[in-house]
Amino acid sequence: MARHGRCRCGTLLQFRLGPWGYKRRCPQCGSIVRLRLWRRAARPRIVLPDTEPDIDVDLWPAESYAPAPHLYWPWVAVGMTVVFCLVAILALIWFLKS
Repeated sequence: MARHGRCRCGTLLQFRLGPWGYKRRCPQCGSIVRLRLWRRAARPRIVLPDTEPDIDVDLWPAESYAPAPHLYWPWVAVGMTVVFCLVAILALIWFLKS
């Protein structure tokens, strides 16, 4: 099925359906013109149910929940180990230089 459209230069063109849609080179100005069809297929709409799904949940009282205790002592031990190693390395370097 042939369709008609205009190029930007004003030339009236006749389009035929090809493998890439309605597309043609304008003989007047040499530009490639693609014919856009204004009727587009409607997108399928997703219909969400109005009712909420039945979910069985056991709620815990807030008083029974106790957060995990913060464990600071491993980080303190790691920090002290790093400081001790740096002091030992600096002392060894100072001893070897003198």
